Amino acid sequence: MRWLVPAWSLLLVFLAVAPANAGGPSSGQLGGDQVRRLTRLGQLWGQVQYRHPSLGYRADIDWDAALVEAIPAVVAAKSSDDYARAVEQMLARLDDGGLSRVWRQGVDELVDASATTDGKVRILRVRSGSTTGVATALASDPDERKESAIIVDLRGATQQAAWAASLLLARELPDVIDEPVAALATRARKFSGYPTQTGQTSGGYSAGMDVIPGEVIEPRDASRPTRLVFIVDRGTALPSWSVALHERGDAAVVFVGPGQPVVDGNHDSVDLGEGLSAAFLVGEPVAVDGSRPTVVPARRVAGNDRSDDGPAMRAARKLALARPLPAPRTPPATALPAPVFARDRIYADMALPSPEYRLLALFRVWNVIDLFYPYHHLIDWQPRLAEFVPVFWAAASEEAYARAILQLGVHTRDGHTHAYGGAMQQLRGAAAPGVSVRFFEHRPVIEDLAPEVASSSDLRVGDELVAVDDVPVAQLLARVGDIVPASNRVTWGHYVAKKMLRGADGSSVELTVQRASKTIEVVVKRDRRWYQGEVPESAFRLLDDETGYVHMGLLDRGQVDDMFARFEKTRAIIFDLRNYPRGTAWVIAPLLAGHKDPAPAAAFYRQEVGRYRAGRHHFLQPVPPNPGKPQYEGRVIVLVDERTQSQAEHTGLFFEAATGGRAVFVGTETAGANGDITRMGLPGGIYFGFTGHDVRHADGRQLQQVGLQPHVRVRPTVSDVRRGFDRVLAIGRACARDPEPCRRGQVPSP
Repeated sequence: MRWLVPAWSLLLVFLAVAPANAGGPSSGQLGGDQVRRLTRLGQLWGQVQYRHPSLGYRADIDWDAALVEAIPAVVAAKSSDDYARAVEQMLARLDDGGLSRVWRQGVDELVDASATTDGKVRILRVRSGSTTGVATALASDPDERKESAIIVDLRGATQQAAWAASLLLARELPDVIDEPVAALATRARKFSGYPTQTGQTSGGYSAGMDVIPGEVIEPRDASRPTRLVFIVDRGTALPSWSVALHERGDAAVVFVGPGQPVVDGNHDSVDLGEGLSAAFLVGEPVAVDGSRPTVVPARRVAGNDRSDDGPAMRAARKLALARPLPAPRTPPATALPAPVFARDRIYADMALPSPEYRLLALFRVWNVIDLFYPYHHLIDWQPRLAEFVPVFWAAASEEAYARAILQLGVHTRDGHTHAYGGAMQQLRGAAAPGVSVRFFEHRPVIEDLAPEVASSSDLRVGDELVAVDDVPVAQLLARVGDIVPASNRVTWGHYVAKKMLRGADGSSVELTVQRASKTIEVVVKRDRRWYQGEVPESAFRLLDDETGYVHMGLLDRGQVDDMFARFEKTRAIIFDLRNYPRGTAWVIAPLLAGHKDPAPAAAFYRQEVGRYRAGRHHFLQPVPPNPGKPQYEGRVIVLVDERTQSQAEHTGLFFEAATGGRAVFVGTETAGANGDITRMGLPGGIYFGFTGHDVRHADGRQLQQVGLQPHVRVRPTVSDVRRGFDRVLAIGRACARDPEPCRRGQVPSP
C-alpha cells in the first residue's frame, strides 16, 4: 500500500497537536455544576495541603482521605447549602479549632459593631451583618470616651467577622494602651521549590517552617489606658495581640461553654463560587518561648444567654470593674511539634484508582504545578483543572488514566515533564526497533540503523517513513503527540519521532518507507535494549592541525585535562552538544579564556510557598574559579540542535559566560528545557516529574521554551542524511577558521 505524506501536511499536524495548542480530551458524565464545584474543591484542597501549618507536622491528619470522602458529597450536593456542608466537613478534619471554615460572601465577613455604655464600661458587640465601624462604636477619640473598661463580645460573629473585627480593633488599640503591645509571632509552612517525592534531585529544594515576628503596636501620645475583657465561645477566636494584654494583666477572658479559648492566626481563602468562600489557616500563633500559646480564661460560664443580664455579661462586668484583675494563670508550656516532611502517598496497590482517587491525582498535579512550577508565567494553566475534572472522572481503564495524566502534562510545555509507573510503559511501549528517526525538512527520515537491522533488512539511512503498521505518519503524530510534553515544536517532533515506533518488547512492526519513487515495506522486531546510534571511538580528536573536536556525550571529567593538553596548540575547539554531557561543564568552563572570576553563568529562580501564596527565590550560579591551570586562549565553537537539552543547555550557558560571549553557537535552537527536575507521587504507583528551577542566561534572558539560539542557523537536509554529510559540523569548522562573520549571523560555505 502506498502512503505518500507531503511535508506540508506533517507541518499542519505539528501545528495542530504540538503543546502550544494541545487541548483536553472529551468530557465524562459529570454535570456542569458538579465540575465547577469539584474544580473549586480541588483548588481549596491544594492550597490547604501546601500551606496549612498543621499539615507540616501532624501525621494524624489524613488530608487525602478528607478529600476522597468529600468528593461524593460534593457530587451529590443538591444545593449550595449541601455543597457548603460537604466542604465544611472536609475542613473539620484539620482539627484547628474551627479556624478553617466555609463562609458566605457579602454577609459572614461583614462586621456589625454596636456599643452601649453606662459611663464606666463600654460594651462592644461584634456580629455579622452590615458594616458599622468598630472605630465609631469605640468612640475612638480618647477625650470622648470616659469609660475605664471595654467589653468586647465576639459571640455571634462568624470567624470571618471576628477576624475582620480584630484587625479593626488593632487599629484603635493605640488609644487604649499605655505600653507597646506585641502581637504573637506566626509559624508558617515554607517551601523553597518542591522537594522531590522520590529519588534525588540536584535542585536543593526544601520544606520546613518559618517564624514571622508579630507586629508591635505602639500607644498614641494621648491614649487613655483602658482594660479589655473579651467574651468568646467555641465559634470565635481571640486576636493574637490580646495574649500580650492578658499576660500583663490588662485584659481578661470570659469563655462560654466547654473547651478552651483559641488564639487566632493568619488566614487566606479560596472562592468556592455560589457566594461561598473557604477560609483556612496559613499561620499559627507562636508564644515568645516558641511554644503554643494557651490562654486560661478568668471566668467560665455555661449556656449561651447573650443578654445584658446573662451570666457571661455579668462575669465580664465584674472583671471590667475589678481592682486589680485576678492574676492570669499560666499553664505549662506546650512545645510546637517540629516539622515533618511526609512523602506523597502513591497507593501503589490501586492498579486503577477509583474516580475519587483519580481526582486526587489531578488535584495534586494541578496544585503542585500551580504553586511550584517556576515557568507558570509561560503557560495557560488555570483553565486546565476544570477541563480535566471530567476527563479523570471518566478514565475507566488503566490506560485511560495514564493517558489523562500525560495529556495534562503536555500543558506544562516542558520537555522535562514525564511520568512513569502504572500503565505508562504499556501506553508508550516498552521497546523500539533499532531504527532512529528524526525530522528533516518536516519529513520523518531514518537517520541511523542498528547494525543487525542494517544487515538483515532492506531499510537504508535516508529512507522516509510514511506509515507504521499501515497507519500513516500523520495519524501517528496525532495519536502519540497528544501525550508527549515538549518545550517547543521542534523538540516535540524529535520526541514524537522517538516514540512512534515503540511497542511491546519482542513484537514485530511493519515500517513503510519511501525511497525515491519506490515504496518499501519492511518488518523489524522491537528490542528493549536501547540503541543510541553510532558512537565515535574517542571522546575527542583532532579534525586537522588547527581544530579539535569534543563529543560532550562521551567526555568524562577525568579526560578534561588530557583533552586540553591534546588541543593546546590548536586555534579552535568545537564542542559538540548535540547529546547529553557528563557533568564536565564545571571543569571545562574555568579553563576557557575570556572571563574574570567570579563570572555569573546562569540565573536561577524557584518558587517559595508558605504564609503568602508564592514568592520567588533568586540566585546567580557562577563559573567555578580557575584551579590554577592554564586557560585555553583559542576559539570556541558549540554545535547545538533539538537534542541539546537540560544539562547540555546549561553547559552552553557556562561556555557562553566563560568565554565572555566569544563562543559561537552553530546549528538550530535547543530543547528549551532546563532546571533541576523534581517529582510528585500519584495514586496508582505513578510518579510525575517536571522542571523545578527557572534557569536563564546570566543577564536574565529567557531560556525555557526558547532554547539556546545559534549565531549561525544551520538545518541539515534530507540529502545530507542520505550522503552521510554532517552539515552542522562542516559549518562549525568554517566558523572555527573565521568566527567573526559567524558571530554576526553570516553562514559560511561548508
